[in-house]
Amino acid sequence: SGSQSACDQLVTPTALAACTRVDSCFTPCFVPSLGVSVQFGHLELHLCHHFDQLGTVSPRFLHPFASDKNVPSELEYMIVSFKEPHIYLRQWNDGSVFKEIQFSTQADCRLLECRNVTM
Repeated sequence: SGSQSACDQLVTPTALAACTRVDSCFTPCFVPSLGVSVQFGHLELHLCHHFDQLGTVSPRFLHPFASDKNVPSELEYMIVSFKEPHIYLRQWNDGSVFKEIQFSTQADCRLLECRNVTM
């Protein structure tokens, strides 16, 4: 008969592999040359005045007030807290230098309230 059964091979695996062409290329400009990831559980930044480093002359905006010298040598005036900060940096070094920085966190800022402080 002129028909082929379903089991007959139309093309052998070797012939199929010989005529198959795979187009692929590697483009280094899509691959970062540097990748850095930093993550903390909790990060706090304490900002302080160091009055012993500021000198002995009181600032102009405090005149005519004078200090009674009972101020501590360090006065913490702000605390900035970061909950689970995550920083990710990527850099590519191809013809056009490209940098990417991602930063995500939840921030909280506590300020010292000085309205009742006397000089």
